[in-house]
Amino acid sequence: LVIGWPAYLLTGASGGPIRGITNHFIPTSKLLFPGEWRYKVLLSDIGVVATLYAVYRLTQIYGAAQIFGLYWMPYLGVNFWLVLYTWLQHTDVDIPHYDADTWTWVKGAFATVDRPYPAP
Repeated sequence: LVIGWPAYLLTGASGGPIRGITNHFIPTSKLLFPGEWRYKVLLSDIGVVATLYAVYRLTQIYGAAQIFGLYWMPYLGVNFWLVLYTWLQHTDVDIPHYDADTWTWVKGAFATVDRPYPAP
């Protein structure tokens, strides 16, 4: 959560070898984004930078402990839940795993386990 998610966004770590090293913050990346998304990616980048700057400034004003509890702990909690939920949806011992030669979008869709939320 602290290293893996940023590593994936910055370098495509664990994203597979097809696209190589990718960066989700570069609007001109033709490997990740169609041309019409460039503006949206740029706006997203501005939002990320603005948020990080705001967190930095609030840390200076209120202290690291308070910002850790009010921002970073919820951030980690949400990201933990997203990673766990995604992992649970895409892995199951009874579901086949396909290699690159046999995988298709349809097979991938049928090999995903949708779990009820919240569990009954």
